[in-house]
Amino acid sequence: MNSTRTSRTSWLAFGGLLGAALLLDGSTLARGMARGDALDFQLGMVTLGLPHPTGYPLFTILRWLWVHLLPWGEVTTRANALSTLCGALTVAVVYRLGLQLARRPPDRTGLKPPC
Repeated sequence: MNSTRTSRTSWLAFGGLLGAALLLDGSTLARGMARGDALDFQLGMVTLGLPHPTGYPLFTILRWLWVHLLPWGEVTTRANALSTLCGALTVAVVYRLGLQLARRPPDRTGLKPPC
């Protein structure tokens, strides 16, 4: 029963962190065209071009799909909303990963680290 309660609590914390990150980052969401690198990404998303030499091709394609599947607001606002969602998900997932790493049992192999 205790592990069920702990699991439920950790998932509630996951949802709370996700919601808080969405609210915090969403309150600063750029509505419309941005400047600098953000503008490069917005234009790259519209043309499916690569904004920088490294390219970020997966993020560019995801933004293009996101913008074409959600028919609300301006194109740039929708694209910025995806960035907000990705950032909030990152906060919540890092919390869950940290929680799992903290619960791992210690290594009992007797091997010492190389340093």
